[in-house]
Amino acid sequence: MKVLFFDSWKGGRKKYIRLLSELERLGIDSLLVHLGSWGNETEFEKEEFDQRLMMRDISYYGTLDFEKVLTAEKPDLVFFLSTHTFAHRAMIRYCRKLNIPTINQYHGFVTVQDTKSNDGPYKVSYSAYFKFAFGRLPKFVTKTIPCYLKSLRKTNASLYDYGTFIKHLVQMFTRPSAMKIADDAKTSRFLVYADADKAHAVETYAVEKQNVYSVGNPDINDFGLNSELIGSQSKIDTEYRDNVIYIDTALTATGLIFKSQSQYLSFLKTIKSHLESMGKAFYIKPHPETLRLYGKEELQRHGLKVIPNEEFMTRLQETSLVMTEPSTLSIIPALVGLPLALVAFGDAEELKYGDVLKSYPRGFILHRLVQLQSNLSHVGQVDSEAISEWIEFNGGPQPAEQMPRRVVSHILELIKQNN
Repeated sequence: MKVLFFDSWKGGRKKYIRLLSELERLGIDSLLVHLGSWGNETEFEKEEFDQRLMMRDISYYGTLDFEKVLTAEKPDLVFFLSTHTFAHRAMIRYCRKLNIPTINQYHGFVTVQDTKSNDGPYKVSYSAYFKFAFGRLPKFVTKTIPCYLKSLRKTNASLYDYGTFIKHLVQMFTRPSAMKIADDAKTSRFLVYADADKAHAVETYAVEKQNVYSVGNPDINDFGLNSELIGSQSKIDTEYRDNVIYIDTALTATGLIFKSQSQYLSFLKTIKSHLESMGKAFYIKPHPETLRLYGKEELQRHGLKVIPNEEFMTRLQETSLVMTEPSTLSIIPALVGLPLALVAFGDAEELKYGDVLKSYPRGFILHRLVQLQSNLSHVGQVDSEAISEWIEFNGGPQPAEQMPRRVVSHILELIKQNN
């Protein structure tokens, strides 16, 4: 048996590596095929390994035809972390043609964002977005578009499918955050972190409820959030602690909300100054893409204290509250029971949040920075029972460390059903 992981790049390989031990235990081979050379990666290996995971760039196969990749590798299942791009949709079309089952495992907690807005979860800063997009345009035109058009032709696509392709192509340049998911982005099965995301999968992909499963939140295990820590801060008045943590979600890396890197830095420094006037220290937990874009040294040069992954849980237990953008990581301090300020002020006033975060009993949307102190005093009085109920619905199946076993059980089940 063999599973083929398919991704736009190899940056998310950690999410596949965590499945290796369980796959190997069941005798299932695996391979990551990624499109790194179709993106902005100027240096890449056609074939390499990371912790027993074989990774091949698409250039290894010397083709734009994903059907040839599937024919060469003969996988029993193809596994995705997202499916909305043209390249991923091309792969799904070929999987359907060859009767290969597919899984889309959400790579984050989607409904931390406002997924119900007709305009999409984020306001696009077009100058920054086009700068981001045009850097990828040559390979998009010469690789991705021909690849998808070939898949339409070889899978006998309807006129409606071609019309959807043209519509999405236009929306990429006019309303990128409001693009609707196409039918060929739908996989055989969907895996989400917790029950709170099930409705999103059903509504977005028109998938049957019985094909959506909760498997657990891997961040709980990755950051060392054990059962003793879950809910441990919910009864504690943290107002007088000296530290505040800010969780970033890489908005500037993709041209969302902020017009430039310097504007975002100024925004963070404004928060830092205000917190210092309150007698509190400001720490930032940046998204990996933000770290790649700015560099840790650049952030620190501007006086921003960066929290590494290994210190995150320790810092959480010492913090007064957590300020956050719509980030999957924000679920962790909420599961601990800490106050959560949803940032929606100043240059970030357009940020919108989904039901998961808006329903958190110890959270609040912060529309004005000067209101931070009064809001913090208010959430210190929240009923801990309400927090426990929120944790039950949004925490995902426990224990979290068994998440890989749950995922692989779905892989095995679909393979057996198809044989």
